[in-house]
Amino acid sequence: MNTINSIVYKIKAFFYVFYRSLTSVKYYQDVVRATLNFSMKYFFTISALAALLVTVGTVVPMIPTLRDTISNFIEQGRTFYPDELVITSADGKLSVNQPEPYMIPFPDIPEVSDQPDTVQFENLVVFDSQGTLDDLENYKTLILVNEANILAKGENKIEVYPLKDMPDGQLTKTEINQALDKIQEIAVYIPYLLASLLFVGVVFYYLGLRLVYLLFVALILMGIGRIKNFDYDYKKYLQLAIHTMTLPLLMDVIFNLVRVPLPIPFWFFLINTIFGIIVIAGLGKNTVSNTPADVPTV
Repeated sequence: MNTINSIVYKIKAFFYVFYRSLTSVKYYQDVVRATLNFSMKYFFTISALAALLVTVGTVVPMIPTLRDTISNFIEQGRTFYPDELVITSADGKLSVNQPEPYMIPFPDIPEVSDQPDTVQFENLVVFDSQGTLDDLENYKTLILVNEANILAKGENKIEVYPLKDMPDGQLTKTEINQALDKIQEIAVYIPYLLASLLFVGVVFYYLGLRLVYLLFVALILMGIGRIKNFDYDYKKYLQLAIHTMTLPLLMDVIFNLVRVPLPIPFWFFLINTIFGIIVIAGLGKNTVSNTPADVPTV
């Protein structure tokens, strides 16, 4: 019960600090009386919460499209490999159980086949044990497999992949379907993996890049404070910058969720700085004292 009460208290404390940092200039008199540790915990908490909201708002709408894309890929994979084809690798050479040249047509996938780089191809793969570089053009294929090499058209050149180190074995439609079955089993976890990677990236963005912003905002606020003859040290201005970041951070999350970019360079920095200057203007010279701040612990 004590643990639950502690968690509830911390949640209430966070939202109290969030709301007051956003709406009350007078509250910043309490902020400068608090410790830097208090403000840093607030910074880490609000950054993690913002990252979570952005991640959920980005990944959740993508899940249906992502699932459809994976499903289409798997179904195309099942139809792509011919039922009768058996590819055999032995002693560093490939062979097929069909008359050569054996051609696998380019798949009819609009997202792929309509691309300018692919419209020139009629075949995806051609197996010809005696095939040469010239046969890539003759067969109008993206990939040519001869006895000893795989030849593939790159963006500006032809890539050659020797087969001498390929292990012995056979590839059939059964193996392809088994592999696709495993992909289908794993695919259910892909949205969660994507969400985790995105969350880590956004957290790094907020905790790393935004912290760099705050260091510069604090310097500007310290300059304004010097003009007003305040005797706060740099750490106090950094605390102010952390809490005035609440407004632009909230805007950043909202713009991300509604997919509306703000076409103003350095808008986050500017709003943070302007809000900080407004706060500085509302502070008194004797705000810092030995009296504990009337702020809850985050």
